[in-house]
Amino acid sequence: MIKINLIHVNFNNFSKLDMKDLVLHVCFWIEFLVGDGNWVFDIFKETPKMSTYLLAIVVCDFKSRSAITNGNVQVAVYAPNKTIDQVHFALNITTRMVDYYSDFFQIGYLLSKLDLIAIPDFKAGAMENWGLVTYRETAILYNEQESSASAQQRVATVIAHELAHQWFGNLVTMEWWSDLWLNEGFASFLEFFGIEHVKPEWSMMAQFFLDQTQVAMESDALASSHPLSVEVNDIDDIDLIFDSISYSKGAAILNMLQNFITTDVLRKGLTRYLTRHEYHNAKTEDLWSAMTAVSKEHNQNFDVEKIMQTWTGQMGFPVVTISRVGKVLQARQHRFLFNANTVSNFTDPKDESHFGYVWYIPITYITQTHPEDVQLFWMNEQLKNFELVDDAAWIKANVNQTGFYRVKYDHYNWNALITQLKSDHTALSSADRAGLLDDAFSLSFGFVLAPKVALDLSVYLLNERDYVPWATAVQHFDRLLVLCEEKAIYLTLKKYILEMIAPVVTQVGWEDNGSHLDKLLRSTVLKFACELGHSGCKEQSLLLFHAWMRNGTRIPPNLRSIVYPNAIRYGGEEEWAYVYEQYQTTSTASERKELLGALTATRNVWHITQILSYSLQPDKVKSQDMYYVFIGVANNPLGRWHAWRFLRSSWDDIYEIYGAATFKRMLKSCTQHFTTEFDYAELEAFLATRGSQLRAARQAMELVRHSVEWMARSEYLVVNWLQDRQSVFDANT
Repeated sequence: MIKINLIHVNFNNFSKLDMKDLVLHVCFWIEFLVGDGNWVFDIFKETPKMSTYLLAIVVCDFKSRSAITNGNVQVAVYAPNKTIDQVHFALNITTRMVDYYSDFFQIGYLLSKLDLIAIPDFKAGAMENWGLVTYRETAILYNEQESSASAQQRVATVIAHELAHQWFGNLVTMEWWSDLWLNEGFASFLEFFGIEHVKPEWSMMAQFFLDQTQVAMESDALASSHPLSVEVNDIDDIDLIFDSISYSKGAAILNMLQNFITTDVLRKGLTRYLTRHEYHNAKTEDLWSAMTAVSKEHNQNFDVEKIMQTWTGQMGFPVVTISRVGKVLQARQHRFLFNANTVSNFTDPKDESHFGYVWYIPITYITQTHPEDVQLFWMNEQLKNFELVDDAAWIKANVNQTGFYRVKYDHYNWNALITQLKSDHTALSSADRAGLLDDAFSLSFGFVLAPKVALDLSVYLLNERDYVPWATAVQHFDRLLVLCEEKAIYLTLKKYILEMIAPVVTQVGWEDNGSHLDKLLRSTVLKFACELGHSGCKEQSLLLFHAWMRNGTRIPPNLRSIVYPNAIRYGGEEEWAYVYEQYQTTSTASERKELLGALTATRNVWHITQILSYSLQPDKVKSQDMYYVFIGVANNPLGRWHAWRFLRSSWDDIYEIYGAATFKRMLKSCTQHFTTEFDYAELEAFLATRGSQLRAARQAMELVRHSVEWMARSEYLVVNWLQDRQSVFDANT
């Protein structure tokens, strides 16, 4: 418990502000007492028993909007006066989420007030301080007339994430940083699970696989990954585990757990865990103990602790290879790695598995003849046989991608699934279609499946019209293009992708209408198609942009992520200067982010170096936004080498400001196009001079090593597939 009184000068002696308009919140402000005229005493109530890292004090002259939850919690959202009209959506989501979490956990929010505040320049995305949650402006402000659907979704999910921490992190705190995932994994799961219930039309759990599971698997397929429960010894260790493993993998295994023990048992287990450990610390074992007890009370034959220890106690995840002989299926599990040959080079010995890289896997599947009948069997050994009930043409395992594992099928089953997708892709759910794409391409990147299978599968995209499968495909197509951008294959590959994306681009069009998912789909496919030079995109983007720049004609919010960068890409000095001016003057945070990202799309070398230089000048670009400038330039084919040079020349400044975790992401982004032995040697030689900071660079080193080997072993296979397809096309025309 913390008791604070503040003594400070009487602000009213220096301004016309009423003291009530100044916000000083630790937990509860009681009163202020004026002393001799120059000093003021602020008196606060004693806080509940809490961790000291959750203490926050804010002094400002912001305005607020407030509401009361059904549980009688006073909620207020604070923002600068010029943006106070943009807090209404956040206020609505907050009150609904507090009531939902209170009901779901059967434990009410334990304070009488909850304040949220928009911080104009804030390094973190948000921070869950108990009773006073701080947010970057893009994570709390929503302008209905100016913000996109994706910006609105980000506000909702970040708020839901931080509110989940009021229970997972604040009421019960992990015992040590080694179990950070107990905080962040839960909040990352609940941000989707919670918003699914208050905004069901957004289909958040359908997006979960895209935004959480896929992200986690991308990192966890590296030898330089780490377990969820990980040894932590110093500050850099702490910083580095604020990553996609602690957040997204933690969320993904909780989603898997929910699907085999049921939502009701999960809820009761969480309530028991929170009740047992409220106002105290807890470890991963405490969570599994509570879950196991509740599961057994519901007559479930699960030893949750034994099962889940294989997921939290060792890094990585399995690929399950399923082969079929008649009605008998043989399943074999082994750890999936992008490059199994480099394990010894990039694995920290302290992170090696004590479970032999064998997992307790809840394997679900459906068949072509019974697509609604989900079957489940457990696998806790390397090899297991099971029998099908019929002679279906295909099986699809890991139904709706709720399990944290990949699936590799035999040649017969892959062909049957591809045939099904080409004839009627709706026979499989959107999540299953996305899962097949993600598994096929990822397995091919990991040298365990021929690229031909993934590319054959991708042909069905001609008929795909759903957001999650297309967002998945775009990620993998973009990866292929980055790897091949300096090769002769590049133009042929780009032509194929444009052929696949053309029908969905025609369908979504340039009108900003439809459902939430329709808008996300339109933004995703139009942006990618325009980057590839889709016909008509340049003209349409410049038409809309110039109508705005010269006549003030408003560009629809969900088209701005397409129009702005294309105007910069194909425009000149006038367009660049206008966008920068708008960035400096707009009061809409999400709009500012779009404008800044657009500036990095320039093909003008001077503008590239200028915006990189601006990113280290807080009067030009806010410190919080430097990361977005760098990532934007690193993703610009003409800016990649400039980003790499900038990172090296500004290394110490960037590392000191942003720390190991952000630095790690920046290093990965600016070396993603490294594909030769020369590139790897250059990276290795430079990093050898950086001493202890090398830990933050391991993943970048491993990814470049993998890219070099993939190009050597697989590039020609992609070339052959594209040439064969072109030959068939020529023969039929």
